[in-house]
Amino acid sequence: MGWDTMRVEFVRIYNELFSEDEINGVLAFYESPAGRATLEKMPQLMTKAMAFAQSQMADLLPEIQRITKEASQK
Repeated sequence: MGWDTMRVEFVRIYNELFSEDEINGVLAFYESPAGRATLEKMPQLMTKAMAFAQSQMADLLPEIQRITKEASQK
């Protein structure tokens, strides 16, 4: 699936969810220094957020396993 195929669907979805003024506002944001910084740093933010979420889940995993085992024994 190429971008040309996906583009049509993305345009439809954005048009369904956002007004023209909202899309213009989003575009203005991403053209601003803060918007460009957001785009540039988003991969790092997502990596750090996912690492944090995984560490939290690792801490909870024994309790989840205990609850699951108890529930399956009933």
